[in-house]
Amino acid sequence: MVAPTRGRVQPSTPGGASGRAAPARGHGFGLIGLTERVRALGGTITAGPGVAGGWVLDTALPLRPAVAR
Repeated sequence: MVAPTRGRVQPSTPGGASGRAAPARGHGFGLIGLTERVRALGGTITAGPGVAGGWVLDTALPLRPAVAR
């Protein structure tokens, strides 16, 4: 038996995406900050317009902590 090593999260929004970012309203770092955190955990992340419209954020994270090398 092979145990899974990655978990996947894929939230999406319905409707048509323009492909343009909405004006920033907060003080966070949005996708840049999220990308940095996901990569620091050894994961992968992509974001963009969905095939059927809307917006898709696809994130895969290791289920076990990465070993420092």
